[in-house]
Amino acid sequence: MKRLLSLGAALCLLLCACSQPFASQPEEPAAGGGLPALLGEKLPSGGSVPAAEAVSPPDLDDSAGLTLRYLYPLVFAGVTQMDWSAPDELEPWQLVAMYAFAEVWNADIPESALVYEDGWPCYYEAQERVEDYILGYFELPAAHLRSCDWYRPEAQAYSFGMEGGVGFAYAPEVLQAEYDAGSRQLTLYLSDGFGEYEGPSSQLTLRLEADGSFRCLSNRLL
Repeated sequence: MKRLLSLGAALCLLLCACSQPFASQPEEPAAGGGLPALLGEKLPSGGSVPAAEAVSPPDLDDSAGLTLRYLYPLVFAGVTQMDWSAPDELEPWQLVAMYAFAEVWNADIPESALVYEDGWPCYYEAQERVEDYILGYFELPAAHLRSCDWYRPEAQAYSFGMEGGVGFAYAPEVLQAEYDAGSRQLTLYLSDGFGEYEGPSSQLTLRLEADGSFRCLSNRLL
């Protein structure tokens, strides 16, 4: 029951953030979560890493490195807080919000680049940029993303609200990792992200690709 309440609270936080426009920088979570440092940097697109790192498995004992490399910006979509066995089970807005947190709401968008929808300032990002970014982490059709309410087909772009505040307090960490060389699947056992429980709270499975990228396959709550 406690886990369900925490999941509900986290999803409510993200839903509130996504249901209204945004402008200010994200609030920093408590020290030790690793999120503030990431928000101050450009997050890598498509989960790409240097080719030299792709030919060998990651250091499974480097929890901090695994957290930095594989969890962000995935946590912005809330994908580690629910059970899913295929990417198309995730809501389109979750995936599009991942792009917004990583590339738009943390960026310095000039006022001249904004458009207004019903009096609200918004930023339009080309569909190719948004979709290429998200599909770099998840294998699913672009049509799934375009069913999001934020998609504007007439502009071939996604609309992101740019007024209000945005905070993000969920900061899970990798506690344990396993790697299967045959399937190239990396399994990460994650903390709950709120500091409320000891031990792993979810199990995220990724597939490492030959080009150095990775794809998210599933997540299971423990």
